[in-house]
Amino acid sequence: MNQSLYITKLQNYLKKLPQDDVDEIVHEIEAHFKEAMNSGRTEISIADALGHPKKLANAILLEYDISQLSDKNSLKDKLMIIARIVAIGFKNIIVAPILLAVGLLVFSAFLLVFSFYFLGGALVSAPIINSLAPALVSTGPLHIMTLPVLGIVVLFGTRKLHQLLSKHTSAIISYLIKYVKVDYKKLTI
Repeated sequence: MNQSLYITKLQNYLKKLPQDDVDEIVHEIEAHFKEAMNSGRTEISIADALGHPKKLANAILLEYDISQLSDKNSLKDKLMIIARIVAIGFKNIIVAPILLAVGLLVFSAFLLVFSFYFLGGALVSAPIINSLAPALVSTGPLHIMTLPVLGIVVLFGTRKLHQLLSKHTSAIISYLIKYVKVDYKKLTI
C-alpha cells in the first residue's frame, strides 16, 4: 500500500478524533514516510513496517481515550477503555502462546518425518553396515536382506507422509511467518 492510500485509510479509522488531532497525526506519518524514503526505503515497505492502518488507529484511539480520562468520565467510559486495553493485550497473552504451541507441533511432526527418513536409510544400508561391523546389526529372526526391502517401504511411506504434512501445514507455516514478521517489523521501525 502506498503513502496516500495508507493515510486515507488511517484518516478514515480516526474519524472519532478532533480534526486538528487527525491533521497532526497525518503530518507525523507523512514526515515518517519522507524520512524513511530519504534513507532508501519504498513506500510499500514503510507502510508494511507501520502495520495495518486500523491497528495503528486503534492504538492512537486508545491513547486518546486514556488522555481524555478524568474523574468526570462515567463508569461505562472507563470500562470501555479497560476492554480496549484487554483486547490489545489478548493477542500477546492468549494468541501468541497458542501459535507457539501450534508451531512447535508442526516442527515436531517434521522432526518425526526426518527420523523416519533416517530409519529407512538405516534399514537400506543395514547389509553394508553388517558386513563392516556385524555387531552393530541385529536382525533377530529376519534375514539381513529383508531389511533393505523394509527400508524402501519405510522411505516411500515417509515420502508420502512428508508430502501430506507439507500440503496441510503450508498455510499454518505461512501464517506463523506472517505473524512473526509483523512483530519483528514493529521492533525495527
